[in-house]
Amino acid sequence: MVSKEHRPWDCAARQPLVEKRLFSSRDTRPLFLAVATGSGPNIPLSTMGRVPALCHSVVLLVLVLGSHASANPVGVLFASVPFCRLDRNFLVNISSAGSGNTLAELGYMEDSSARGTDNNAKDRAAAGLTYLGQLLSHDLADLDAGDVEVLANRPKDGIFRGRGRPRNKATFALDLDTLYGRDGHPRDAGDSGKMAMGTPTNPVDFPRDATGAARIADARNDEHVIIAQLAGLFLRAHNAFVDIINASCGPLTRLRRFRIAKRLVREHFQSIILTDWLPLFVTRPLLVDINANGRRLFKGPLYRRGVMPIEFAVGSNRLGHSIARGRYRLNGLTPDPKRIFPLNAQEALPENNLVGGRPIPPTFNIEWNRFFNFSDSRNGDISNDTDQFAGLQVYRQIDRLFARPMMRLPIGGPGLPPQRIANSTSEVNNQPVVSLATLDLLRGKSLGLPCGMAAARAAATPRVLSMEDFLLTLPKAVGGAGLDPADEPADVPFLLYVLREAKVQSSGERLGDLGGRIQAEVILGALERDRWSITNQRWKSPITGDAAFRMVDLINFVEGDLEVPDVSAMCRA
Repeated sequence: MVSKEHRPWDCAARQPLVEKRLFSSRDTRPLFLAVATGSGPNIPLSTMGRVPALCHSVVLLVLVLGSHASANPVGVLFASVPFCRLDRNFLVNISSAGSGNTLAELGYMEDSSARGTDNNAKDRAAAGLTYLGQLLSHDLADLDAGDVEVLANRPKDGIFRGRGRPRNKATFALDLDTLYGRDGHPRDAGDSGKMAMGTPTNPVDFPRDATGAARIADARNDEHVIIAQLAGLFLRAHNAFVDIINASCGPLTRLRRFRIAKRLVREHFQSIILTDWLPLFVTRPLLVDINANGRRLFKGPLYRRGVMPIEFAVGSNRLGHSIARGRYRLNGLTPDPKRIFPLNAQEALPENNLVGGRPIPPTFNIEWNRFFNFSDSRNGDISNDTDQFAGLQVYRQIDRLFARPMMRLPIGGPGLPPQRIANSTSEVNNQPVVSLATLDLLRGKSLGLPCGMAAARAAATPRVLSMEDFLLTLPKAVGGAGLDPADEPADVPFLLYVLREAKVQSSGERLGDLGGRIQAEVILGALERDRWSITNQRWKSPITGDAAFRMVDLINFVEGDLEVPDVSAMCRA
């Protein structure tokens, strides 16, 4: 039976029980206010009031049926808004890579030094957070496409049904099934409580088969060297926990040790998202509003059934594609920054790019102080695209502009098999490539996303952008798309709206009113409806003794730079 003292949800009359707002964002206040908004120490659970017995019964029923169901539905937040009917040629036109590197030659969504702008984010913007967000995205969403007719027929409750509906292969929970589930990750040959890690030449790489392909649960986590090693950190944390459990917990079965370690890894991942990631990409006033007044968009049947909204999966959650840098310096052994995807024949050589799907050489092992802020102060000059590689690297501002390599993804690379691409947009070193911006916009169209301004009006955001904010009719030479005014549409693609909204409203530092609310409500909703998440317990890290656990804490733990935690209490759980 769940202890009332440990379940501070509010079943009282601020909202009818029929809405079943059993885990409103008010309910996450003990952790959420302290961690995500930086408002100080945790509010004692005893101040949240006691829970009626009837409420417990309804809560437990929802938890049993809703947290890890085998069917993972997909739906829409804005069921009353029709899908966006912008022409495919228009979407390709504004999202394709340009023909050169002058302003007049750049694509509308393509960034370059020719634009003469500093697009580095400023607020604690460690570059590793880009790929922490990618891992979060892989964990929550893995969508199959649906039939156009099904997607066009908006059901009143927003949930797609019937043959041809899209499905989410991921569980709707921050449970790291991207590492533990899906196709499965092999166990360690010497201790089946551990996850297999390493190759004969590199202990921090994934296990790989004879072709070099990673033997992992989700192939997307090997798309490039950075996401591979970041995902690997959580697998290495699992193994470090198993070592401690072996030393602290006495005789336990290997399955029991595996499950304890798996739970510890998931809980620390959730705290990292609440501590490091969410407050960096959603404004504090919006987080405070959700905490005080509850979720406005992600509620009702969508929440109760754990439905993945397409506005999140292929909309606001694609913000990472905009903030990714074109190149990174991994460590002191690689003096020159390397493109994440190559732009020419020289960069296409394996030693000169960060493309995944192959064994990671030890010379590519990441020094994590170049990707996460260990001292809360930056090393190096971030205002210059060259000098900033000397120390902590930062992510780019959220905006419509993508780094040039993101506009030229190699078709046939990891996570981008040829069968997923109808046609390439250009070539690099005789290999067909495609613009990630184009893939994003066409994916949104294929899944039936609404147009951006229509969605913002439906969400009643404080400010709805106008067409002038998108600069579509400005000449390319001054940063626009160069459209004839007669060809300017009445609205814009959903993702373009979310990215441009962030730039206009928050100078690209955080998501705006629409994108930020969707991102926060879905992530918090996924935590709130999971009975095992840290928002539904009085949780503190056994590593630090604090509810606010950071990515740098995990790295220090994995690399042996923190004291070994005492997990004896976990052994009895």
